[in-house]
Amino acid sequence: MKKTKKLTCVIAIMTLVTFTAGTIEDVLGNSLADSQDEGSTMKPVMSQLGFEDTVYKNTADGVWRLDNGVAVYSSSRYAGDVKGFRGEVPLFIAVDQNNIIVGIAAGENRETPDYWNFVVNSGLLQKWNGMTLDAALHSEADVVSGATSSSTGVINTVRKTISGIKDNLK
Repeated sequence: MKKTKKLTCVIAIMTLVTFTAGTIEDVLGNSLADSQDEGSTMKPVMSQLGFEDTVYKNTADGVWRLDNGVAVYSSSRYAGDVKGFRGEVPLFIAVDQNNIIVGIAAGENRETPDYWNFVVNSGLLQKWNGMTLDAALHSEADVVSGATSSSTGVINTVRKTISGIKDNLK
């Protein structure tokens, strides 16, 4: 009987340790990812936006301020619930001091690569460049034939993120 109690206790402790370790890993993984050298995390984004030689600083959760006055907003802050075909379609929207969109860059996503390439090569991410936030919010965008879910995810992410940016600017 004693061996059974010990075995049950050991199994319970191992289960607790496994569960706790998973939870701690999730928490630490997120905080470590958040505190990673933002240069390595944001470098590809800044390169897509054409700001590879610009100094930037994360000034708020999901907002980077560049030394040229541009702010880059992460869609995850505003539109993390918007999905493409295979999940969130993270975007980074660069807005200048006059609230004009100067670029949109794609973050890493789980969209099917061939279909995602349709979206990227269609020019959809450049559609809003040069528009004010108001104009971009009310503009129409066509889905990309052959990548309907992914492009719909992009369009909805852009709209929801712009709406969130505008709310923060008030």
